[in-house]
Amino acid sequence: MTTPILGITELADGQIDQFATANAAFRALEAAANDWTAVNVSAGDAAVSDADMKTYQVFSVSGHTANQAVTFGANKRVFQVYNASDTYTTNVTIGATVISVPAETLYKFWADGTTDGLVRAL
Repeated sequence: MTTPILGITELADGQIDQFATANAAFRALEAAANDWTAVNVSAGDAAVSDADMKTYQVFSVSGHTANQAVTFGANKRVFQVYNASDTYTTNVTIGATVISVPAETLYKFWADGTTDGLVRAL
């Protein structure tokens, strides 16, 4: 079984090498709370995979050629988006909800796991 939000493997009764599963869980929690990844939009709008959304805390968006959209799935998660463009806007999208992140700005978001459940957290 896995945890409901981050999909981290849980320990099983009588499992051999439980320390390996626990260590992997610790690394996954550390990454989900602190790690970042790049999202390149030079080829157009981008979508973040559910796996990446569960793995990373911060998404640094770069390569803008215009105002670009980055779409996230309907996952329950707190995350941040940094718009690395010095000119263009990044439009963070979940379902029909779109929140614009101005150039050179970091916004924190809360996604409630529903189709349109995106809120900017202050």
